[in-house]
Amino acid sequence: MTAAAGAASGGVRSNSGVAEPGKNIERLGQAGIPAHLLLSKADLLAPADLARVKSYVEGEMARRLGISALGIGFPGRYLVKCVAGGRDMLVDCFDGRPIDREGCQLLLDQMYGGKVRLSDEMLRASPPRETLARMLNNLRTIFTQKKQYDRALRFVNLTITLQPDLVDLYRDRGVLRLQQEDFGGALEDLELYLRRTPGAQDAPIIREHVQLARKLLVRLN
Repeated sequence: MTAAAGAASGGVRSNSGVAEPGKNIERLGQAGIPAHLLLSKADLLAPADLARVKSYVEGEMARRLGISALGIGFPGRYLVKCVAGGRDMLVDCFDGRPIDREGCQLLLDQMYGGKVRLSDEMLRASPPRETLARMLNNLRTIFTQKKQYDRALRFVNLTITLQPDLVDLYRDRGVLRLQQEDFGGALEDLELYLRRTPGAQDAPIIREHVQLARKLLVRLN
């Protein structure tokens, strides 16, 4: 029986003064995909991400068993809200225990050093599409941190399929394409981002990326 059932960027420049896209990727947004679609969990997932996947799977198992269970997109942790005995119960599936608001605040204190206060928004139900997007986000972050930009690019492509209206994803893909020397694709994505968000905080560094992509594309042609 499952536990649920039981209970922006800043530019980095080289010495030449040219913006280096690979150095800015970590600060230009996030995205990723579910663990079972690429490689092994050991290769892809950090312990915190394994916790989220485990909690998500247990929540789905509870629903399939006929138990009312909703995923909760709590910061840094994936919780499940069950209806038991006519009342709502929050369950931390990874630790296999019920958790109340006080326990949620304790989790926040452990993760953020007491700087974040619990709010009702943190305990709202997370629809399946939103949950999937969160997993995608976490996993692309892992590839970005490992500087495996080719794999990160594959995750962005899949995320765009899921959330085609999220303009930040095109910015992120453009930077990754620039890193992979796909200068034409980079221009297409970065210019789209600037057209839709000309006043974005990171617009100056993105314009530098656009200028760099144009120069490199001219050299190749």
